[in-house]
Amino acid sequence: MSDAPITRRYQTEAIEAVDDAISFGTVQRTLLVMATGTGKTWTFSRILVRRRDQGYGRALVLAHRIELVDQAAGALESAGLSVEVESGDRLAHVYGSLLGAPSDVVVATVQSLRGRRLERWPADAFGTVIIDECHRATAQGYREVLDRFPAAKVVGVTATPDRADGVGLGNVFSHVAYQYDMRQAIAEGYLCPLRVYALTSAELDLASVRVTRQEHGRDLNAEDLAAQLGSGTSLHALASQIVGAVGERPTIVFTPSVMMAHQLADVMVSHTAAGVRALDGGSGKDDRAKALDDYREGRVQYLLNCALFTEGFDAPRTSAVVVLRPTKSRSLYAQMIGRGTRLFPGKDDCLVCDLTTNADNHTLATPLDVLAGREIPDDVRKLAQSAIADGQTVDEALAAAEEAARKKEELRQARRQRKAATKIKATALYESRMVDPWRDDAGAPRTPSPEERDAWTLQRMCERLIKSGVKVPMNVTRELAEAWLAQVNRRREAGLCSFKQAGWLRRQGLRWEHTSHLQAKHIMNVARNNGWRVPADIRKEWGA
Repeated sequence: MSDAPITRRYQTEAIEAVDDAISFGTVQRTLLVMATGTGKTWTFSRILVRRRDQGYGRALVLAHRIELVDQAAGALESAGLSVEVESGDRLAHVYGSLLGAPSDVVVATVQSLRGRRLERWPADAFGTVIIDECHRATAQGYREVLDRFPAAKVVGVTATPDRADGVGLGNVFSHVAYQYDMRQAIAEGYLCPLRVYALTSAELDLASVRVTRQEHGRDLNAEDLAAQLGSGTSLHALASQIVGAVGERPTIVFTPSVMMAHQLADVMVSHTAAGVRALDGGSGKDDRAKALDDYREGRVQYLLNCALFTEGFDAPRTSAVVVLRPTKSRSLYAQMIGRGTRLFPGKDDCLVCDLTTNADNHTLATPLDVLAGREIPDDVRKLAQSAIADGQTVDEALAAAEEAARKKEELRQARRQRKAATKIKATALYESRMVDPWRDDAGAPRTPSPEERDAWTLQRMCERLIKSGVKVPMNVTRELAEAWLAQVNRRREAGLCSFKQAGWLRRQGLRWEHTSHLQAKHIMNVARNNGWRVPADIRKEWGA
């Protein structure tokens, strides 16, 4: 067993959190979310060491590509675990070999564990299952493997838990043990900050690009993007901008298609004397290994690909990432820019060259979305984009924009409080003018006159109306107050929103007449959690 020291606080916290969840709790399946470059593989290796030493038996690590399998196997062996691989023509021993006991861990591609190959493993073969890059775990192949080992504790590991197709990981995982995102890692100095450079293309018109099912979910059609960007004029324009923006930075370029990666590489050699290589899944193993070695050693500056290096590729020297594949998927975008966020001596930041587009009919992922990890209010986005254009890093710009929005909201709240205080004073003044018919000025009991009784009744009606959110004028009559109270009661009995809720909905430009109390409460809760700003999806559904 390897007892290598854990040098990063969040890794210790992650290991403890997962251990608490699956070893000492009732959680069957849990998520470990860690940003690209923060040591996911290293961390789950130590989790499996602990599970082995606690006596939970053999473990299975699932991945979807052979490169990830080999990478995980190396990390697990470095942690002191014995490892076998189940993939292609490599078969792991179910009960151990003639030379000894079963290995501590079996690392397999999910494609290999199917049919008879899966059925040869007993249902109790594994006490722990790790799913690497588990944002893919909603696929049928993963579910079949998990169903085969129902008693195993499952840990899904990913940097990007959200999916573009809207299929939630909650369908597979019931619990999140620990989360350490890119923004926090940058703030604590474990990842490089991001800077953004805007690339432009006159040929790209997203209005004519279809949204279809892609490997990672529904997204902009990659073939449509490649067709628009693949003309000679466009490629030369992009190559010129890229070379001018990145300078001498080691750079990874992501394109929408394999063909475009090679076409752009051919064009770039006429714009730079630096080494340029394009790789794809069909590149020979030796050819790919040499190209990657050349890139890591600095003999190649530009490495072009189409989705080849979004996962499981480590090249910490990378200090520029060019995204020529506009996407609606925050997960995919995070995977691409995550190739450049790792720390490296002499590296101060990572430059993200982002292709700006006419995206009026599409909501596209940006570095801001990745760091925020959620939908960004329009006012915050505009402030942050302005600061980024002025040269601030993405994390600095986002923090400054959020702080400005927070102060603005504090001013709004202060104004609301002053308005509420004024209303309270006005209500108190109004009520002070009413009489108490049951006592005289000295407080002694007395018999009120009919007029005083009417006044007292009107006072109580006004109190109920004010409490219901009705603005009561000073000269209100008993007949009008009775009519309003009747309307308040009718809305309450019908389950409709209160006057107070209706007033807020009306001020936001939302429907209120036939909106139920529960619907209004939900809308206001969502708005409150969003700084009292109505999200676009709510406004679209409930706009007047």
